[in-house]
Amino acid sequence: MNALHLAGPAAGRAREGLTAVFFGGVVPASAQEETLAEEIGRAMAQAGYQLMHGGYNGLMEAAARGAAGQGATVTAVTLIGKHDEWGET
Repeated sequence: MNALHLAGPAAGRAREGLTAVFFGGVVPASAQEETLAEEIGRAMAQAGYQLMHGGYNGLMEAAARGAAGQGATVTAVTLIGKHDEWGET
């Protein structure tokens, strides 16, 4: 059974204020899709949202990069049993 793992400075405050949740699949994305995800992350941060995301690479990483670049708090949610398969957060 997999358990959830929260990582990042907002792990204890993930439900405070405005939180946008961005989860994507572990499927390679195109460069255009990653650019769009990063733009979405920036827009959410500019609108005052913190970001909770799936904690892995691809679209989730791009959205987190965009949000963090605007100073938003980013929290990663991963499955402990999947770190070897999907990579560390």
